[in-house]
Amino acid sequence: LLPQHEVIVVGRKPPAHAAADGVEWVACDLSQSFGHHDLPANVDAIIHLAQSEAYREFPQRAREIFEVNVGGTMRLLDFAQATGVGKFIFAGSGGIYQYADAPIAEGDPIRPLSFYLASKAAAETLMRTYESLFPVIVLRLFFVYGSGQQPGMLVPGLARKVLGGERIRVEGSPGIRINPIHV
Repeated sequence: LLPQHEVIVVGRKPPAHAAADGVEWVACDLSQSFGHHDLPANVDAIIHLAQSEAYREFPQRAREIFEVNVGGTMRLLDFAQATGVGKFIFAGSGGIYQYADAPIAEGDPIRPLSFYLASKAAAETLMRTYESLFPVIVLRLFFVYGSGQQPGMLVPGLARKVLGGERIRVEGSPGIRINPIHV
């Protein structure tokens, strides 16, 4: 990190890995209402990476998924507008696009295939209404993986099966095509 930047991580629970020097952690549950005083003042940019941990538990935990992905995004947008945040960056999902054999372009039709992906698309739609107030940037990431990722996610699950000599079943023809991004 450059010395002129202060990084503050806001989350429901402390990060699993030790934070880098100079990184501050603030407890805040985005699925719940919070006051502007609960977050740091004088923020230049928000990089919104949160997603509900219950993303696979539809319909049992649909409300929690919605509250984090849509409600939490709305609460952060409200905070950004009220406090003069300069930029809002959102980690969306490439999964909102319908499946295609050809490369996907940003303007291609979206067709979320799950409640989780529909909630990410809804959050994006809300953000677009704030573009006249401050810059809004949406990053539609595909198959993010990296150190510390939960074992049930796609890439760690595939790696575990390969290393364990387990059979991997790939459905569809000609199989799965993905564009994983290492973080």
